[in-house]
Amino acid sequence: MVQSRNSLFTVRGGRGNFCLWNHELAHQWLAFTGSPLSDGFHWQPGRLDRATSVLGDASGCLFNDLELYLAGLLPADSVASPLTGDGYSMEELVAALGPREPSLAEAPRDFTVGFIRVVTEPPTDHEMAYFHHLVGEYAAHRRTALGPNWWESTGARSRLSVERARD
Repeated sequence: MVQSRNSLFTVRGGRGNFCLWNHELAHQWLAFTGSPLSDGFHWQPGRLDRATSVLGDASGCLFNDLELYLAGLLPADSVASPLTGDGYSMEELVAALGPREPSLAEAPRDFTVGFIRVVTEPPTDHEMAYFHHLVGEYAAHRRTALGPNWWESTGARSRLSVERARD
């Protein structure tokens, strides 16, 4: 389950808040490595020099190669090393944590997600249509005008299907 403030469903400057959506979904597996790079929920501030990191200092929009590996979407030998400015390597990370389980060949790539919006007042039909539009664009298997969605942020390695709410 991902919880977030109402800004999760905003559009700013014509773009969706999909960077935040990627960040929140990434918590489901990426930061729980127990590695020396993680504080338990995010990458340690300043430790990883990965400008596009979803869980890094700047909350980037695109998953970096390490995050893709940890998500089961990229092989370990495709992760640029060293991982940090102080020379911590991918080999050290694999030695400390063991190989990724499930393996790249067995890791799921397609996920079904549900979005639940909790409100204090019943939404209007227009608000619900807007909500469903944003969710559909985020789960689209193509680039969207609203910004990097899940498919684009994983380099087209993973797909989302959205479970529609039932009335």
